[in-house]
Amino acid sequence: MATTVERRTLREGLEQPSIVITDATSQPPVLAGQKILAGTIAMLSTVTGKVIAAVSGTANTRLLGVAEATYDATGLVDKNFNQVYLRGAFYLDGKAGDLPVAANIGGLVAINDNCSVKATIAMNDVTVKLLGISGNQFKCELV
Repeated sequence: MATTVERRTLREGLEQPSIVITDATSQPPVLAGQKILAGTIAMLSTVTGKVIAAVSGTANTRLLGVAEATYDATGLVDKNFNQVYLRGAFYLDGKAGDLPVAANIGGLVAINDNCSVKATIAMNDVTVKLLGISGNQFKCELV
């Protein structure tokens, strides 16, 4: 279930360059009505060129990473922000009823929502590599 509060998403080991989006009008804005919470996963719609909270099964999207801060465009218009999306290895929640298992380690799992992954990959899902499992947390490579 997607989170509705900011979170501290544990980052460990593997670090990749962040994706930085400026507040210039030529840069991708956050889609009107969306709120990207600090510590949650965001995606870019390649159709609209706008940033959205991660969700499964959305066609034409690319993974941005984990938001460094909250970007709130809950009004009626798209908003430009200076945005930073962290990439690397993060511990994410799992989707109840579709948790990744040890056999998935080293393979791909799907982004489920703005804070979790699932074992089953469906059409249009964005995938990440499962690096390990620690209790109820799933270490995934977001690149």
